[in-house]
Parts: sequence; structure tokens; C-alpha cells
Amino acid sequence: MPKGFSALPEELRTYVFTEIQDDQPALTSCSLVCKDWHARAAPHIFRTLVLSKGAHFSGLRAILDGPPSRAISSIRDLTLDPLPIEHAATIAKALTTTVRLESLTLGYCPQWGAIPDVLRDALKATIQLPSLTALAFKHSMTMIPRSALQELFTGSTALKQLTMTGTKHVPPTIIPVHLPLRVNSDSAPRARIDVFNLEGGEGPLFEWLCSPGCSLDMSGLQCLNFTRHSDSSAASRLLKLAGPSLEELHFSIIHPEGGLDLSHNPRLRKLSFDCTNTHYISPGCCPPSCLHSTLATIHPDAQITELNLNLFVDTPFPDIDESNEQQDTGTPDPRIRYWDYSPWERLAQYFTTDSRFSALKNVTIEVGYDVADQAAYEDMDPYRDIAMQKSKLAFLQADVDFEMVNTRYYY
Repeated sequence: MPKGFSALPEELRTYVFTEIQDDQPALTSCSLVCKDWHARAAPHIFRTLVLSKGAHFSGLRAILDGPPSRAISSIRDLTLDPLPIEHAATIAKALTTTVRLESLTLGYCPQWGAIPDVLRDALKATIQLPSLTALAFKHSMTMIPRSALQELFTGSTALKQLTMTGTKHVPPTIIPVHLPLRVNSDSAPRARIDVFNLEGGEGPLFEWLCSPGCSLDMSGLQCLNFTRHSDSSAASRLLKLAGPSLEELHFSIIHPEGGLDLSHNPRLRKLSFDCTNTHYISPGCCPPSCLHSTLATIHPDAQITELNLNLFVDTPFPDIDESNEQQDTGTPDPRIRYWDYSPWERLAQYFTTDSRFSALKNVTIEVGYDVADQAAYEDMDPYRDIAMQKSKLAFLQADVDFEMVNTRYYY
């Protein structure tokens, strides 16, 4: 150990390594100085570990089979993407060693039934760790039986943040007989989720999440993020369950039919609405009607402080001149007079007279368009200016941070 460093009090030596905990090159260099520095740097170096290649898992196996090391026990944030079943034994052994894991991310994996029992048991034990507060399934399982979800989350009382993307749910009618549904008893402790991120998701999944016997407690949700979602009624059931605890909602739709019911969320403060994932919105429906129907249901006691709208605008086409039997050639006409601004006018009521928006401090509007219409959007300023005037946002610029960004979307 360097003499000058050894003369420092222990709390200062610890502080030095805490200050460089996010600087991986510096930590790596320090770990090569001496055994003491290596021991101090290792917990920071291995705090976050991402395994994404076969060589990574082979290296993990070598560490596990070698002399005792603090590396694995130092891991707090672990990402396994993909989750290769051929390395099931190695991953299971690593999971049993990371007893103080705080965050776990699982990447692509085949069907749940294809996961070996040794890895499945290790995953269950890890999710039930008292230190684990964040769990993410990133396209992890193409088919997860409800009984498997129920069993997987039973006992995970410390879990606060849950992410499920690309996850499909198996209806009870085709649940394998070796995975019986176990209903959570009223007395059994449940994980009370604060933040829930969901991409996709089908009706049966929402039925399970909202059922009294679910091993997850969604009644205390504070932040909810729906991405590429098509079932507004199912989402509204979860919003009703969250009730007064919900403060932040991000919603991305695929189909513009219908809207969300926010009448049960009096503490809602931040709202984001994204419709750039759909081609079903015509030029005369921007902002779409589902946005208006959603805003209309906001609880009277809610005070929206932040509103983000990500909208898709398609180029309006010129009308057919029936007197000359002129046919529509399909050429977009960017002239402003072809735009329909009535949906923007409908927004004005929320920004001027609605008390639910009286606390509004920040509005961000991003207008996206298909790259094929690039020539028709050389200058969006006239459209932006008229939209601001029609929606009364122009009169609120002193209190509202208004931004309109032109973004190209490739499909």
C-alpha cells in the first residue's frame, strides 16, 4: 500500500474509492496497485455486471470455480441478456452467491418450461431476496403461465420496481398440469409495487394483476408506464386499482380507439401520451380523439404539472375535384389550409378554464412524421404556430415550457 495513503484515516481511504466508483478505468488501475487497493476497488468494479456473450458466461464459470473471490458477492446490479439455458448451472451458482443483489434484468429466454429446474429455482430464490428491489423481464419469456408468475413472485416482499417487456401470458386453459395455480392467501405478504413498466401485455395478464389473489400488490402504484399497448379497458382496470397512489402515467398506444379512465387517480401529476406507434390517425385527428377522451376523465382533484404529447402527423391530401373528375394522385399537399385544427381547438378548454390544469408548468409536444413526407414538412413553423394559437398554448408561454420537435419516424 502506498505510504501516503496508508497514513490516512480509514474513513478517508474509503471515501477516496467512493468518489471514483463510477470511473471504471480508474478503478481498474487502482485494483492493480496492491492487495488492499484491489479489495477496495473490487466492490465498485463488480457492482454492475452485464453478461451478454458466451465468453462472459465462460469467464463467470472460471471465477466461480477458482479461489474464493469477493467479485461475485459484490454484484448489486446484474443483467443476463440473453438468458442462455446452456449455461443454466453457471448462472444458478452465481445467483446463489449474489446474496445482496438489488437489481436483476433478464433478457431473451425460450419458453418458461424450457428453463432447467436448477435455474428456475435459483431465479425464484433471487427474486425473494430481501435486498432485491428492481426486476426486469426484457423479452425474457415468450410464454409465461399465470401459475408460473404467481409462484415466481410469491415471497418477493422487497420488490418495488417491475418491468415486463415483450411478455405474453398463457391463458389458464393451456397451463401445464405440472404447474397448478396457487392463489395467494390474504395473510401471505405481497410485494407492493411502486413503479411498473409494461410493454404489450394481454387481457389475461391484467386479470391476474388486478385479481385479489395475485402475488403482486398493485394498489400502491406511484408510476405506471404502458408501451405499445392496445387494450385501453384493461389498462383502465389497473389504473382503478392504483387509485389515489398514482402520480405519474406514461401511455403509448397502438390503436387509437377509446381512451383511458383516469377518474380514480386524484393525485396524478405527470401525464405522457404517445401515439407515434400507430398509422391509424388521420391528419384531421391530431391530436387524436382518444387523447381528448382521456383528458376528460382526469379526476377533479388532480393537479397536472407536466404534460408530454408525442404525436404522429400525416400529410393531408388535396380533395378530389369532382367537377373535373380529377383523381387524387396521392401527392401530399403541404399547404396549411388543408390542415384540420379543430382537435387543437378542443385542447384549449383544458389549458384555459380547467382547474385540473391550473398548476401546469411544463408542456412538451413532439410532432413526428413519416420520412416519406419529408418534402411536405420543410417548414413546420406555420403549423406549429397555428396549433399553439388554436390550443391557447401561445398565451401560456410565460408559465409553460412549450416545445415542438419535428422527428422523422421510419416504418
